Amino acid sequence: MSIILELKNKLQKQKIGLNRPATWQEVLAFGYKYQVKLSPILRAYFLEFNGIANRDMDDNYFTFLSLAEFRSVESISTNSDSDKLLYPNCFVFSDYLVWCWGYAVQLDQIGSDGVVYQVASTPMRKVADSFTGFLQQYLIDSDEI
Repeated sequence: MSIILELKNKLQKQKIGLNRPATWQEVLAFGYKYQVKLSPILRAYFLEFNGIANRDMDDNYFTFLSLAEFRSVESISTNSDSDKLLYPNCFVFSDYLVWCWGYAVQLDQIGSDGVVYQVASTPMRKVADSFTGFLQQYLIDSDEI
């Protein structure tokens, strides 16, 4: 079973509502707008279930965002000048406990499975070498994230 289906199943077992899947047109429009290419795993995430509906939280207080909510760290930060330098091409896909902190994946123009950082008022912290790695940690309820 793919890791995206494992994630979807874990959320559905918790009776969490999921968004309607994004369309290919929406995925392509996102890439064009930001001049990045989503990795295959990120495309699958958005095309399969597109995050948690109504910004609800799972049993461990995580939420996963839709493509429409998938924004650059710079655009949501009050300290955008330093965040532009700290988190170049990083887009927030999840948050914990109504933004105690967030998680952002770094995108590029070739569609790499980018590094994931914890975004908070604390110093920059890498939590996974890739989006896939983050999901693997999430699925086992790792304390590392």
